[in-house]
Amino acid sequence: MRLKKFFKEAFEELKKVDWPDRQKTGKMVAVVIIFSLSIAVVLGFFDFLFLSFITNLLL
Repeated sequence: MRLKKFFKEAFEELKKVDWPDRQKTGKMVAVVIIFSLSIAVVLGFFDFLFLSFITNLLL
């Protein structure tokens, strides 16, 4: 009985959510992709630097 009440209340709360429109969602997805790629490039750069440093240190 509690499970039924939980799902009923959950769906009622979902009806209250202000969902973004398609255009806003597309912009947010683009921001997330650009941010993720930027972080990947920065981490890749530091990985390359540390690998070069360790390689030169050991050889």
